[in-house]
Amino acid sequence: DAPFGKILIGSTKPGYQDPLPYWRGQGVQPTVRIDTDWLWVGHLDEILMWVAPNKVLYADPWKAADLLHEEIAKDRHDESLWFGFDATGTNKTIQQVVIAPLGGGYKLSALPEPGLVNSTSSATLVFPSEIFTVGDVLRVGDEILNVTAANGVTVTVSRAHGGRPATAHAAGSKIYAYSDTMEENLPFKESERSVFDKIVLATNHLYQAINDHTLEFVPMPVLFDRRIFDNKNTYSAATANVVNGLLSTESIYCFPETGCIAFNEYISTVLPGACEITGTWIGLHCQAGEIHCATTAQRDLDLSTPWWDKLEQWE
Repeated sequence: DAPFGKILIGSTKPGYQDPLPYWRGQGVQPTVRIDTDWLWVGHLDEILMWVAPNKVLYADPWKAADLLHEEIAKDRHDESLWFGFDATGTNKTIQQVVIAPLGGGYKLSALPEPGLVNSTSSATLVFPSEIFTVGDVLRVGDEILNVTAANGVTVTVSRAHGGRPATAHAAGSKIYAYSDTMEENLPFKESERSVFDKIVLATNHLYQAINDHTLEFVPMPVLFDRRIFDNKNTYSAATANVVNGLLSTESIYCFPETGCIAFNEYISTVLPGACEITGTWIGLHCQAGEIHCATTAQRDLDLSTPWWDKLEQWE
């Protein structure tokens, strides 16, 4: 139903002219509008990027959380993770971004004996020191727990939150409370949509719009942080937005430097030959953009028969 493709377009910010009537007026390519109103800038390349006719990269806070959890589980929580919107972001570490603060430290501990069995029932844990409080969202392994009661070193947790199933965990496993930033990125609150929820809506919308084609969605590690636009809470990628890259003429994906070894290793695995471009943090990321925002591509097209001449009706 769209021999010349469809035009993918995001939301229009207040005070800006909506380009949708223009694109619809051409009468050739159907339009697909994805909600980007929750983004500070509001461009689709902040959350989606085509790298092949049937392959789409998408920003995935869960992927970021899982990769960073692996680092924490291996005692590498002091490793670098660039985060923020200014030059000081290059001084951040994984634990500063991911783990909730506690005094001069962080809410990071080891799961006490006897560990946790594979059950969805609530459990009581006794830690060596007072560290967690009611309302904390905890992570151990791939499971998410909620602290429902706390009395000094003793806490009660409910299990299997955030869409993650309950499973057994050995004593000594790393357990920590997520920071406010992580709670806004991940689907923990039933009362409001997280960044992850909003991106799921976008990918589902895209999938439904072109469901006659097989698409491969590739999750990319990106974390967002809150920014105010027109007195409204919006979000912008606070880690280097590795979705906002550029596919070179050699079909090599170029992405902005992240300051995070775990992110880079993952990207190299899912996109073999991917190339990290240095010098992008200050000049691009801190200016509310990344590589795709600051570059363009020159393409050679076969215009021996212009596409408009291939239409049976065109005015």
